[in-house]
Amino acid sequence: MTEYRGFDLLDYFVSIVKWKRFLIIQFLITLIAVYLLVYFLLPPQYDSMATIVAVEDQSLNPISSISKSLGNFPVASFGLGQFSATEKYDLFSTIIMSRTNLEKTIRKFDLMKEYGSDSMEKTVKARKGNINLDVTPEMAFEIKVRANSPEQSVELAKYLLDEVNSSVIDLNVRKSRENREFLEERYKEISVNLALAEDSLMWYQKRSGVLEAENQIKATIEALATFESEVALKEIELSVLEKIYGKDASQTITARISVEEFRKELNLLIKSGKKEGTIVPLSALPKKALQYFRYFRDVEINQAMLEFIIPLYEQARFEEIKDVPVIQIIDYPNLPEKKAYPPRTAYALFISFFVFFLSSLFLMLKENLSSSINPKVQFIRGEFFKFSKHKK
Repeated sequence: MTEYRGFDLLDYFVSIVKWKRFLIIQFLITLIAVYLLVYFLLPPQYDSMATIVAVEDQSLNPISSISKSLGNFPVASFGLGQFSATEKYDLFSTIIMSRTNLEKTIRKFDLMKEYGSDSMEKTVKARKGNINLDVTPEMAFEIKVRANSPEQSVELAKYLLDEVNSSVIDLNVRKSRENREFLEERYKEISVNLALAEDSLMWYQKRSGVLEAENQIKATIEALATFESEVALKEIELSVLEKIYGKDASQTITARISVEEFRKELNLLIKSGKKEGTIVPLSALPKKALQYFRYFRDVEINQAMLEFIIPLYEQARFEEIKDVPVIQIIDYPNLPEKKAYPPRTAYALFISFFVFFLSSLFLMLKENLSSSINPKVQFIRGEFFKFSKHKK
C-alpha cells in the first residue's frame, strides 16, 4: 500500500502546469471583465492642485505694526509677534474643512445631486474625503481637490482659494473692529481725564501762585511723574493684552507681574525717596508743592497714556477697513489631463491574480483529495458520497 505523504508546494505548481491552459484563459477573461466593470461602474475622477503661501502681513497683530511709532517702547518683549506660517496654515485647514464652508460648496455646485444623496451629512463626509491638504517641506500650502470632471475640479479648487482669502480677511476685520471699539473707549476716557487734569492744574496755579518749585522739588516731581507714567503705560499694555489675548495668556501674565513690580517700586519711592538725595519723600515737600505735584502728575500721566493710545487707535481703524489678500498663489489650480481615480489596470490585475490563485489552489486540492489515501480524507469522501446517494 502506498504511504500517505500529505501535501507539498510542488503539488501546487504541478496543478498550475497541468491546468495552465484553463488558468490562462480564466486569467485573461477575469482581467478583461474586471477592467470593463471598473470602466463602466466607477466614474473617473480628476485631481486639481493649487499651491499657496501666506502673505507676510501684520493684520493679525495690530500692535507689532506700530512698534516704530512708539519709539523705544519694548513691544517685542511681550511676545506680540505675527502668527507663524504653521499657525496660519492650521487656520486655512480649519476654514476649508469647516462644516460651514463644505455646506456652502455643496449648495453652490449642487453636489448632493452629483453624489446621489439626499443627506447633507453624508455629502459633507464624502466631500471631506475628496479634499487633501498638505504643507510642503518648503512651507507652502497645497490644496488638492477631486471631482468627476477636470473642469469641476478646477472650479472647486478656485472656490476654496477664494473662501480661504475672504474668510481670513473677515476674521481680521472683525478682530480689528473689536480692538478699535475698545481703544476708542479708552481714548475718549483718557482725553476727558487729561482735560480735567489740565484745568485743575491751571486753577491751582492761579489760586496758589505756585508756578514752578525749587530745583530739588522739581526733580522729584518730574522723576515721580515719569515713573508713574511708566506704571500707567504698563497698565495700558496690560489692558490691551487682556483684550487681545485674554487674562490667562502668558503675555498677559508677564505684563501683570511687571505692573505689580512697578507699583511696589513706585510706592517705595514715594515713601522713602532715594538715598542719593536727588528725590526726597513726598511727605517732606511743602504742602503747596505737594498739591502742585499731584495736579502736575495727573496731567503727565494722562498725556503719556494718550500718546500711547493714539497710535494703537489709528492702527485699529486702518486694519478695520483694510481689504488686502492674505494668500499668495504660487501655482493656480491646474486642469488635469489624466484621471486620478480609479486605477483600472491595478484593480483588474489584483483581482485577476487573486482569482488565479484561488482557482489553482482549488484544482490542486480537488485532485489531491480525490486521489488521497489519507484515512480521514477517504472517510469524509465516503460519507459525502453516501449522503449524496441517499438524497437521490
